[in-house]
Amino acid sequence: MFLLNWYRQWKTIRAEFHEDKICVSCESLKQQVEILQYNNNQLLSALTQKPGEPIRQDTSNLKPMLPRRVPWGQRRQMLEAEDRHRAELLRKKTEEMTPPVASVASTTLEELESEVGVVDAESEREANTSAARS
Repeated sequence: MFLLNWYRQWKTIRAEFHEDKICVSCESLKQQVEILQYNNNQLLSALTQKPGEPIRQDTSNLKPMLPRRVPWGQRRQMLEAEDRHRAELLRKKTEEMTPPVASVASTTLEELESEVGVVDAESEREANTSAARS
């Protein structure tokens, strides 16, 4: 008898302190199941309904689509024209990037040396000797 009384007391204590814990993942899974059941019912009702009249389209003025073939001569001319256009664009771009050659060729070596401040040893000696003679 003692054992049965102890078990009864244990059950009552457990029932008093036992909290109903709601598992979040279980609740979300229950919601997902409900959504899936609703969707399945909707699909089933849509499939079991009688189909309505099919929509008829006017096919009297339709023409079959044929592949467009361009003759090789015409295609070659188009490709050559594109290449000429690209070459012209490249030529203009390189002309814009390179400095004009005429301005560099017109200056002399002495002008460039005087501009930079470089003096030849020979020209320096000549200047010193001509200054000493005078």
